[in-house]
Amino acid sequence: MVQHAPDGSSAQTLGTFPAFVFPSFLAVDGDENALYVGESSTGGIHRHFVGISSAPDFLLTLPLAYDAAVQGDVLWVSAATCGFGCGNELWRVELSTLVPTLVATLPGASGPLALDPVGNLYYATSSDQFPPPPGATEVWRFAASTLAGGGALTLADAQLVGSGFAGAGRLVHDAERNVLYLLENDFGTGLNRISEVRSTFTKGGGNLGASNSVAWMFKKRGVFTFDAGTYNEEQIMEAA
Repeated sequence: MVQHAPDGSSAQTLGTFPAFVFPSFLAVDGDENALYVGESSTGGIHRHFVGISSAPDFLLTLPLAYDAAVQGDVLWVSAATCGFGCGNELWRVELSTLVPTLVATLPGASGPLALDPVGNLYYATSSDQFPPPPGATEVWRFAASTLAGGGALTLADAQLVGSGFAGAGRLVHDAERNVLYLLENDFGTGLNRISEVRSTFTKGGGNLGASNSVAWMFKKRGVFTFDAGTYNEEQIMEAA
């Protein structure tokens, strides 16, 4: 692992694995103090503390781990632990105990994931066919409250955010702009592109529900007020 300067030049070598492995993901915690590295050769997940030059610390094994994101003391991992052709899984790893918990079973090959600041998890599906059919990738959102509820989840427990995308390489949420970006890999054209999920719909003649876009369908009948100190946004939306 090599740390690069803003201009792209190599700044320092952070750590080296003792043997050759195929890397699969790199995730950083919110304080930018620790890096979490996955490799698909043996399914190992490792941690490296920034500023310390040493070999990464081994944490646990999740076979065919594809992507991950850090949320506080939790590492969310997208991994197909059952192997190829049998679907993908979403795992929650408590970093204090390193105990993995299966949260959701998902169709297709392993897809990327991303978290927003309030803990909602976004997941992009990937077809298990090769080459994948055109426009087969969908982006789904698991609400933070749903993830906290426990039990084995599926896409039936998630909200569809967008569809019709060409492959799913990586998924990133920009907290400052509240925008979701998807790296597409289109095997039909041989092109890779980064799509802003909302603007993709706008350019195609549709939208994801802009402000007041359906106001004409409703008549104002009253106002509900909620105590912000008692209820959060997710609880209010679920009640609605």
